[in-house]
Amino acid sequence: MGRTKQERADQTRRALLHAAAETFEARGYHGTSLQDIVTGRGVSKGALYFHFPSKKDLAVAILEEQHALWPRLLTDLRGRERNALRLLLELLMEAAGNIRDDVVARAGTRLACEKDQIGTAVPALFTGWVEIVEGLLIEAHNQGDLRPDVAPRIVAEFLVAGFAGLQRMRTIKGLDGDIHPHLTAMLEHLLPGLVKAEKMAEVLAALNAIGHRTLRNSSDVLPVSLLERKPRDAARLLSADHSKGPAALGGDGIPGSGRHERSRV
Repeated sequence: MGRTKQERADQTRRALLHAAAETFEARGYHGTSLQDIVTGRGVSKGALYFHFPSKKDLAVAILEEQHALWPRLLTDLRGRERNALRLLLELLMEAAGNIRDDVVARAGTRLACEKDQIGTAVPALFTGWVEIVEGLLIEAHNQGDLRPDVAPRIVAEFLVAGFAGLQRMRTIKGLDGDIHPHLTAMLEHLLPGLVKAEKMAEVLAALNAIGHRTLRNSSDVLPVSLLERKPRDAARLLSADHSKGPAALGGDGIPGSGRHERSRV
């Protein structure tokens, strides 16, 4: 049976969004023209104008898709995970996988950074992500997993900024869109300052399991998980007095080593 007129229209719309995303990711909003999007892709300008009358409409459509992505991922993940902190780790890793595999997701992150060039009708992508992360951190606090001094909004803004920044930095450096290794390293360094000491072993085990499941297609060298280090090193980290602040941890993740090395991106 042949495709219906609506199915053909939907397929054309998806093809146009994909073509636009490839161009936006490579050239940015200001550097992209409608002619750039249709050239060499077997799509007429007439079809483009039928679905998207302007470049702004294309950019907004891509951002709207990404604005809806995290709530959709979260809904799916809640069906198998009730612990809010593990749910947050799952969400970040799933979103990272989406960025790795989907050019529309990568273009959406770049366009969100160029929001001022597009106009006032642009969905507030990063704000939506922050609100989701903040909500999960509040849930984790209520479930007794976070330290009492954790500020959910500030931490949520930091996590989203780090997530988006990692993806943009890899694009700028001409690398692929896989941020899993650096995201894992960022979380390994951040979690000891957020999670109660007695919960750390459980949380690190969850991060380790999630990381191995979602990194199956990564071509990068994976960071050494805290749980894969020598047992005595992991034990020393888990027993560290985090109330002493960053000075209690060295750059290699071992308490008292006195080394504060920067992670390379």
